[in-house]
Amino acid sequence: ERTSTLGRERATNPLLSIADERSFVEQLVAGFGTFPTYFARLPELNRRGPTRIDTLPPLPLLDADEVERRISDGAVVVDARPFVRFGEGHLPGSVSNTLRPVFGSWLGWLVPSDTPLVFVLDAGQDRVDLVRQCLDVGHEHVIGELDGGVGAWTASGRPLATIPVVGVD
Repeated sequence: ERTSTLGRERATNPLLSIADERSFVEQLVAGFGTFPTYFARLPELNRRGPTRIDTLPPLPLLDADEVERRISDGAVVVDARPFVRFGEGHLPGSVSNTLRPVFGSWLGWLVPSDTPLVFVLDAGQDRVDLVRQCLDVGHEHVIGELDGGVGAWTASGRPLATIPVVGVD
């Protein structure tokens, strides 16, 4: 319905028939569906306050050998290029999350906050925005960026994985 009245809502909305606050909150929250896992830790983060960061840290450049070492030590590679570029060729095992205004929310959903992160980007993508969005959702283990991107990875003799991108008919 696009419109309603208070009387109609009282008669038909099950939430408005709940007498106690606790039951109301439980019923209301149960209808929210899924949410990013980092949401569960936000109340504590908000209580403590944010980590003070006077200036955004730079995104260091890492060569392919260093990226491979970091992966072996448990880092996750996040490919922030557009998904079509990811499909054309990406580091095996990397996560595709295109840099855009909701990048941080998706990162918080896809990767645990204590995970070290290495990024693959295209020239011209905003590294400052990427770092800021990581920090906004509590990802403080920003290790660096693959220097030279996937071209440097393949030039070092390492393979790429691909995923065909198909259109919708």
